[in-house]
Amino acid sequence: MINEQRVKMMTEMQTYLDHNGEDMRPMIEYYRSDYVAKQLLLSILSGTLVFVLLCVLVFTDDVESFLLSIDFENLAATVTPIVTRYLVFMAIYLAITLLIYGIRYGKGRKKVKKYYAQLTALEKQYKQEEKRQQPIGS
Repeated sequence: MINEQRVKMMTEMQTYLDHNGEDMRPMIEYYRSDYVAKQLLLSILSGTLVFVLLCVLVFTDDVESFLLSIDFENLAATVTPIVTRYLVFMAIYLAITLLIYGIRYGKGRKKVKKYYAQLTALEKQYKQEEKRQQPIGS
């Protein structure tokens, strides 16, 4: 016999999973620290690429004046401001990444907990129905 309440509940759960499944997947597969660390590593790569592209854009805008301003005898004096800017840029970029993905993980875990609560309620319904269907004296 089909239990309409259970079918309704399973339909709602599937709809919830269809809408939130991709958001919930990383929260099921990773711990918070692993998920955020993975995103930080990806941010290091993308942030470095963005910084290099920005430097190329700035330096190609006025190559002649840049080459004239380089002190080849004291190259450290030329490279130090660039490295400092890179480190500041990356610190800000990684702090933003840490904040954003920490929040995303927290929201995703709430979705996972809600889904698991629905699964538990569904399992409880199955167990109650099993008890009702067992013959008396078993």
